[in-house]
Amino acid sequence: MNVTELESSQKGLTGLVGYTSPISFIELVQKLGTPTNGDTDGKTHNEWVLDIDGCVVVLYDYKWDGSNPGKHTWHIGGHGAMAVVALERFLRIPCTTPRAF
Repeated sequence: MNVTELESSQKGLTGLVGYTSPISFIELVQKLGTPTNGDTDGKTHNEWVLDIDGCVVVLYDYKWDGSNPGKHTWHIGGHGAMAVVALERFLRIPCTTPRAF
């Protein structure tokens, strides 16, 4: 797999396309590196913007304050369901989509 970290400005008009199965912040840092700061509205504190084999994938912690350091479900953003598939293959954990595409 070819994975490249992108600048936050490169995510474009992505939207929620899925969720990870529970995984900890520490596990994600080990696999993806240090996240960028989230949005300025305070609803997202950690975010990774990636290009996985040509597919833009945004992984973020919507409305999670970090108070529970254990595993939790992360939000997946992208331009379609392929973002979920790409991240699932890269992280090797199950992911789900909230709606049909």
